[in-house]
Amino acid sequence: KSHKVRSASAIALPRAFNHLGDNSNDGITESDQAAATKARIQLLDAFCCLSKDSSIPCRNVCSDSIEIFNPYIPYSDEESLRVREKMIEITLMLLHDEQQAICVRTLQRLGPIIASICFSLDQVKTDSVVLQVKESVALNILPFFCGMTDNIVSESTAREDQQAINDMRSYCAYNFPGVLLSLGREYWTSCLRQCFINLLYDNPTPSDDTDPRSWEELNAMPHRNFQITQLVAIRRIISHSLHDLASILGQKLMETDLYDVLEYFLFEEDVDGVRAGVIKHASALLDLLSRSKRAELIKLFPELYDSLSPTIKGEEDGFSGSSYSKSGNWRMRLAFTEQLCCMFSKNVLVASDEEVFVISEVIPLTFTLLADPVAGVRESAAQKLIPSMLCALYLDEEDSSSLNSVQASKDESKTISKSLSSVAFENCIARLQNFAVGDYEKKQLFCNVVSSLIQDHSHKGKVVSKVLDQMIPFLMQIEKDPVANVRLTMYRSLRTIIDSKELTSQKIPSFATEDQRQMILASIQRFEEVEDDNWWQ
Repeated sequence: KSHKVRSASAIALPRAFNHLGDNSNDGITESDQAAATKARIQLLDAFCCLSKDSSIPCRNVCSDSIEIFNPYIPYSDEESLRVREKMIEITLMLLHDEQQAICVRTLQRLGPIIASICFSLDQVKTDSVVLQVKESVALNILPFFCGMTDNIVSESTAREDQQAINDMRSYCAYNFPGVLLSLGREYWTSCLRQCFINLLYDNPTPSDDTDPRSWEELNAMPHRNFQITQLVAIRRIISHSLHDLASILGQKLMETDLYDVLEYFLFEEDVDGVRAGVIKHASALLDLLSRSKRAELIKLFPELYDSLSPTIKGEEDGFSGSSYSKSGNWRMRLAFTEQLCCMFSKNVLVASDEEVFVISEVIPLTFTLLADPVAGVRESAAQKLIPSMLCALYLDEEDSSSLNSVQASKDESKTISKSLSSVAFENCIARLQNFAVGDYEKKQLFCNVVSSLIQDHSHKGKVVSKVLDQMIPFLMQIEKDPVANVRLTMYRSLRTIIDSKELTSQKIPSFATEDQRQMILASIQRFEEVEDDNWWQ
């Protein structure tokens, strides 16, 4: 009779139900399956009764516990359908509860509830069952989910109501990718696209047919003609989940419906926490775009870096004589550096239609990051970005022959032409050699690039051999540098080259010739003899 007992039962029932549906024991018989089916029906009916209980705390517990149900029954699609329909029925009862607090609580959990109802639909063998479940969710529950964005805050809205409306929109934005993934892209055009518009804009297009503005008109007009929502929390959620939405929708829908949003967050957003969402996933977003759209964004990379860069006076590429008035958005530049590394590793950049622009603008940008005023950005560029770029640009004879065969078949290739690659690669080597004769910070970066190239990119041994042939003479010149830390960094780089024999398990030849190895060993011996106890002086 105690509502506490009934509340505890509401918590336990979904877990008991899931335990009955556990198919880990393959030795169960048909009679066992029939008994488990009967028990599951009884548990669902009991939970349904609890969701209509007179006790408000008990109904509250039901709204929190319904998402725990696992409706997937491996040996019976029909029973799985009945369970999912019963979950929809219980959810609708809670959404129409006489207590507003329970309705609001269920709305807040609506995203996980939809995901639970659609759980493991991809494993259901009967297509009609999958379609029936999704249509039932779209018809009965999805209008409540999309309705969380209908109420727009105005100046006349009370302060408490404003907070409640904004909280609901935040819940909707947070759960939106999960709902889209559960239902699939086929429900984007009919239902979820309008919900996304209502989330993103403070003056969205109404969903009724009488409104003169259609989605086509909205899509044809620049997004900046509409007022992006002023709620930073919603913009942050959308920006951090934009790559998930794009991967679900696919290339075509992303370019028509999300590309302008991506541009806005990259180049017009003024809140770092929002902008960071798309910058931290820039590589994944670009990888989903077509070559032409990707080229459009790559052309804007210098503009993007300028918006993140500090104010610099003095030499353009160096440290000496420079005056940095501020460090700028250095965390954003660090994220941008890491994403450029991912782009080169995936060949996202070199697979665009702007190969010449990548070589003339983007590659110099990597060396600008290597000379960043913040040490963390410089280290990331030296240890990850530059080695990835060299591996992406290098084309050996096997790569060039495969390139010719791909071009002959007129297929999209993720490599660039041999002539452009050779020029860019040699240009990068020359720039690195300039670092070897610069000030102490540049020399340390030069040594770190050599070490990182061997340690992290040894899978492309021909690149390392090609680089070392031209880098070892410059590396040896640092032996007599007056700065002790520079000599120590050089020593570590030389030890990395000597220890490269440990990589023979990957069937990679030694990176240095025998003459080079003897010269390096002699240098290491001199360093250890002279500076073993006095290197810091």
